[in-house]
Amino acid sequence: MKKITQKEKTTLFNFIERNLNMSSSDLDEGIGTVYERIVIDDYFREIQKKYNITSVLESPADGVTGVPGLNSLEFARNGAKVFLTNPSLKMLDNALLVWKKNNLESLVEFHKTPVDELPFEDDSFDLVWNYCMFERFEYPEVLIEELKRVSKKYVMIMTQNFWNLGTFVHWLFHKYHKLEWDHGHTKFMTFKGIKKIVRKTGLKIIEEGTIDTPPWMDTWDMPLRGEIKTILTPLGFKWEWKIDEQSEKKGEKNTSAISFFANIERYLPKWFNRSQTHHLYVLCEIDKTDSQNG
Repeated sequence: MKKITQKEKTTLFNFIERNLNMSSSDLDEGIGTVYERIVIDDYFREIQKKYNITSVLESPADGVTGVPGLNSLEFARNGAKVFLTNPSLKMLDNALLVWKKNNLESLVEFHKTPVDELPFEDDSFDLVWNYCMFERFEYPEVLIEELKRVSKKYVMIMTQNFWNLGTFVHWLFHKYHKLEWDHGHTKFMTFKGIKKIVRKTGLKIIEEGTIDTPPWMDTWDMPLRGEIKTILTPLGFKWEWKIDEQSEKKGEKNTSAISFFANIERYLPKWFNRSQTHHLYVLCEIDKTDSQNG
């Protein structure tokens, strides 16, 4: 019987808590995460409006970006009720601080739970998704089936791109520091691997694409936040993710450099994107009539 093993659950738990120890106290992970959040949030606003998404489950929620619980904030900013699950209570406690700092705690619920046993009824959410979690299991279809069960409309997977140069560099980082490779199976960090699994679960892919394609390699979870900020600040550059929305209310925009890179990304050829982008995603629709017939 295919299942998520206890060893995989332990590796995931240790990975999450290790990243919490590297989290940024000022909610700023430097240029890489700033850019990533901006372009991903842009996409979230787009699909939230397009598909009328009012309830979102991120399971398991992640702290890979160094600021725990921030991935689904944009959905709440635009009125959706958000639920975050994670096996680590420490991660959820830290995530609550992030949501409070953004004055959005009334739109979020936190649940400590295993990744394959969610405490929700069938058909509970408009969108169920996760970020860089899908690839961590030998049989990710077990995770997908559980996400599919609690979703009434859409399931989305967003994951690392194996072909980015940063993959090999990060592998060397693990070797040099004698760290366990805790990022999962690289075969699932490709469109071929993702599509094979989601189709096996009966999901229908309605959107797919690349996202987060700046002119630098993916740093994964290497702790570069402080170093980049230290280098750029004396040069007069300011790189930060405006977490509290106050800057938007004042009419301030993203830095010109980030806007420049984001505009370039929109027009990059598909072949280039697939080899250089940091993340891949598929948005899937659930055919409930098919599952009922089955």
